[in-house]
Amino acid sequence: MTITTSTTSGASFLHAAHLLAAHLAEHPLPPSASLELRTRRPADSKLTVQLRGTTRAEIAAGLLSWASTLSVVTAGAWRPPEGRWVHLSLASSLTGPGATAELDVFGGADDHHGWFADLEPGQRRTVSLDQLRTWAASQPGAHAPEQPR
Repeated sequence: MTITTSTTSGASFLHAAHLLAAHLAEHPLPPSASLELRTRRPADSKLTVQLRGTTRAEIAAGLLSWASTLSVVTAGAWRPPEGRWVHLSLASSLTGPGATAELDVFGGADDHHGWFADLEPGQRRTVSLDQLRTWAASQPGAHAPEQPR
């Protein structure tokens, strides 16, 4: 397969798909519920990975697995307008020769325990990787994943 890269910093659809496939082949990551690749403009692609699981601990552990394979990440929490769920997420990018694709990894955690009571519907905030580690370790029988680079 030949992949043509653009001279811009963004990735074409095909190049972004190749970046994701190579990343998944290189790193043992938890199964996802869905993968989405969008191209907004030529050479401008965004990859979205939705994690399986519905508990805060499951989502945090999955995010930490991804974070350990990426060089720069920003973690966050967002309460959708409906209010019952909280999305935990990582924002990063996948890079390859001549191109970069934005990467968002997220999962929705049921907030029936009120862990995010201070997060209003529609509000976002950053979350530290240490906080994700604490949440991941809170699952019975769980061990916190390796520390990200």
